[in-house]
Amino acid sequence: MESWFARWADKLTHHSENHGCGCCVDIWEVEAPAEAIAELPTACYAGDEWTNRG
Repeated sequence: MESWFARWADKLTHHSENHGCGCCVDIWEVEAPAEAIAELPTACYAGDEWTNRG
């Protein structure tokens, strides 16, 4: 994930601190272009109606 963040740093409009414990769960809130999100394996992200608004 850190390399993904570094690659897309200038395109992210929001990147939270890690809300997970860091030992077994990592949780970030990000707002990024669709092409950046598309690079993530689907097992690495979750969304809801607000985050997937089109």
